[in-house]
Amino acid sequence: MEFTDIIGVQELFENDDNIDKLLHYVITKGRVFPGYKGTYLYNNIGRAEYIAHILKNSEDGQNEVVGISSHVMGNCFWHVRISANGILKENTDELSKCVFCTSMSDDDESIVPVRLVHADVLPCYSPGEPVTMQMAAFPLKISYYPNEEACDKVHNIGMFMGKQLRLASDRLLNFGGEDCLIKGTVKSIERHKTLTIAGNNAEEREFYYVIIDTQFGELPLCHKIELVSEEERQFFKEGACVFAYCIISGDVAIENYQEGAVYDEINDLKLIRECLDTKDFSRAVNLFCDDAVYISDGYGTRANTGNAVREYLQQVADNIKMDENAVIRTLLVYIEDYQGKNDVNKKYIGHYAVVYYQYIEKGIDSFFIYY
Repeated sequence: MEFTDIIGVQELFENDDNIDKLLHYVITKGRVFPGYKGTYLYNNIGRAEYIAHILKNSEDGQNEVVGISSHVMGNCFWHVRISANGILKENTDELSKCVFCTSMSDDDESIVPVRLVHADVLPCYSPGEPVTMQMAAFPLKISYYPNEEACDKVHNIGMFMGKQLRLASDRLLNFGGEDCLIKGTVKSIERHKTLTIAGNNAEEREFYYVIIDTQFGELPLCHKIELVSEEERQFFKEGACVFAYCIISGDVAIENYQEGAVYDEINDLKLIRECLDTKDFSRAVNLFCDDAVYISDGYGTRANTGNAVREYLQQVADNIKMDENAVIRTLLVYIEDYQGKNDVNKKYIGHYAVVYYQYIEKGIDSFFIYY
């Protein structure tokens, strides 16, 4: 999703010619972030960031642009978990994801939807999975007030027993969709620059980076001054109270994933777990080497090339009867053969495994071990 209109460079997406010009700039000069299924090409124009989403066409194998997203660079980070609500279902390209996140603390049950930038570099989006993101929020509507009391006179979120319900300060509130309500005290305001490269000449534009606190960490509200009404601009300063409807964006191509998708034992198994969970092994297109082998204890070799292994696992996933009792999210260290035959499969000891239960009360159905 792109937020160019909110930071004042809406011309970039006004027509096909301008979009093509932006894509040419990103693709020819951009940095590559390989994902598990596709690829991202990234470039910045000032503090604004643009990401082209690239997938191979299933018919001819040629790369094609399937989407474009935007973000703003900065130094506000969240360390959160993916909530039980999981992924927000929506019609976007295959390399885009919006997930519901919750605090790392069990004491806070609030959730917030975050549009993930470079989403495909993560191996999985399972509930409880920790995620670190560089944050930005884009207000759809925003207002500034001299203090919280003045804000509360204008905004309330309903009535209970004849009394107005008001959003607590420095809190995000979500009602299940992609946008959030937020109220907070302005900690700092930074002025940033970007360019519009539409048309024949590059033109400099300014937007603001307004930092507030939330229950998840600091969050910058990124917007052009024109979103603030003339009468409220006198309150556009540190210490003011801000109230906004916004879309939250988080870049996950940082820390372990700052170079893109990671292939190691843990991440590979997380990807396999995700593919089993979603019954879709298309994201595992680069997971297995050409001479990979799938060996089933008791049945021998079931597949002996990378593509054959992926196709066989797809068949396994298709045959899993998913219901409320199926659990395939458990990741553990294999310590002994689960059937009690300690002289069997000793080579697996110490490796991580995805454990599959069809029905918990009947015990373990399968270990998926990748080594």
